[in-house]
Amino acid sequence: MSKENIATALEAFRYLAEGHKAGSFDKYLDMLTDDFEFFVPVGVFRGKNTGKEKARQFYAAITAARADFVFSEPLRITSSGDTVVIEFTDEGTIMGKPYFNRIASSFDIRDGKVAGYREYFGDIDIDALLQMSS
Repeated sequence: MSKENIATALEAFRYLAEGHKAGSFDKYLDMLTDDFEFFVPVGVFRGKNTGKEKARQFYAAITAARADFVFSEPLRITSSGDTVVIEFTDEGTIMGKPYFNRIASSFDIRDGKVAGYREYFGDIDIDALLQMSS
């Protein structure tokens, strides 16, 4: 378990939380490697995505969906090698609709940056909520 990897993942988690509240993900995007890969369970972005620009597009779509929610403090942090998983809840509104979910986010850390991200949602129909179905 690398304390540095955990610290980097927690910093990325904080920047994601701030981005969801403020609508600007620039601090988070600055932490990503150029070959960043991310997997999300949402609409046209569902599955594997590669690169900072694709991440920028994804977070622009989240911002356009008028997401206004806050993350809880981490409920669990698990680390193995270069991977850190943070479990938390978030709640608020998306497109004016109430939202609550329990999420596990997995961060792959390389050289002090986020090289990979995977997001696992609880039991909600996020596509319907975001109207992001493909």
